[in-house]
Amino acid sequence: MRPRDRVLAALAHTTADRLPIKHLAVAEVDRRLADHLGATSPEDLLDRLGHDFREVRPAYRGPEFGAMDSEHGVISGTVMGHAIRAQRPHGLTEATAVGDLVGVSFEFADWYDYDSLPAQCAAAADYATILGYCEGDFINGLSGLRGYEQVLMDIGLAEPVYVELVERRFRAVFDHLERGLAAGGGRVDFVHFGEDLGCQNGPLFGARTYRQLFSPKYRALFELAHRHGARTMLHVCGSCLEFIPALIADGLDVLDVVQTSAAGMDLADLKRRFGRDLTFAGTMCVQQVLPFGTPDQVREEVRHRLDLFVDGGLILGPSHQIQPDTPTANILAMYEAAGRVQRQGGQAT
Repeated sequence: MRPRDRVLAALAHTTADRLPIKHLAVAEVDRRLADHLGATSPEDLLDRLGHDFREVRPAYRGPEFGAMDSEHGVISGTVMGHAIRAQRPHGLTEATAVGDLVGVSFEFADWYDYDSLPAQCAAAADYATILGYCEGDFINGLSGLRGYEQVLMDIGLAEPVYVELVERRFRAVFDHLERGLAAGGGRVDFVHFGEDLGCQNGPLFGARTYRQLFSPKYRALFELAHRHGARTMLHVCGSCLEFIPALIADGLDVLDVVQTSAAGMDLADLKRRFGRDLTFAGTMCVQQVLPFGTPDQVREEVRHRLDLFVDGGLILGPSHQIQPDTPTANILAMYEAAGRVQRQGGQAT
């Protein structure tokens, strides 16, 4: 079974040869895994771990602002942050009215070359292709420019200057993704969005606030993805239970990372309540089980998911980036228990 078919089976809630896998780790962990497994390239490492996705990335050709590249390429959030700080070295902390934003531009799509996307999609045809990484990101993305406390105050008060910044960021992200999806010609399987709506013990704010400030933006972005034949995947940390009905109504297909150790995020309950409308990605706890459990405990957590999602609906992976304190044996136990394809020299065995 091709990796792409395996992922699409999960979304269709049908059975596959094994659980699809979405790996996510900090660079230090990936280097350690590559050394342990003898991987010869980042793609070879992903294959050895059973990762069923490939990211497709328009080439960045804009101004150089310093260190910008990441494991996800030069992502739009990084570009916007650097570009705004080039215009306003102190960020946007002093902006108190919309008039203070004169000359502040989020437009950056011309800084990318989208012509490389068709070839990338063709090369990754056996995998589920993903465009973008944590697109949208109106909370974290703007808190880097205004300060996290200020952004939370902005959200609570619906400050006009923040509402305007959300609108400008939205227009820039929409333009970027529209160009990328058009260039992909229907061969992009997923668009990846990100918005941290919760903390460990509850939501950052109420669902009503989400519906008023953010829902119209995500609804438009999700509809854009669907119009080009792509599915939507949203990375949400923490306790996001309160927002799930609104996210489904907006057009979300995959709830990504699923931090099961956060309040209200019991996986069986989430499946019972929302499993008909959503596919879940992640779920393996990077706070407790993966760093501090034994390999047998990790395998037991995977077996629980195999029993719970016997008819699909789950893409297995960590509940955030795997951190350096996580034993290699636990990481491998997770993917092996999911039934990952064993590979040597890039070939399935």
